[in-house]
Amino acid sequence: MPNEADLLAYATGFARRHRDYAVPYAREYAEKLRSCGDREGCAVWHRVADAIANGEVDTAPVTRAAA
Repeated sequence: MPNEADLLAYATGFARRHRDYAVPYAREYAEKLRSCGDREGCAVWHRVADAIANGEVDTAPVTRAAA
């Protein structure tokens, strides 16, 4: 089971990549894991979805300075 800091870091990247679809994708993947018998993985992915849905992560896109 990942620690809270690692989970939030992953959730941040996931949210930035998938934007409006991040929560549904995470929940869908959690249920796929549950159907395969992976309860721990299911719990982790629901936690990722919860962190995104509850605003615990920064979902703003990363901007890079021009070189």
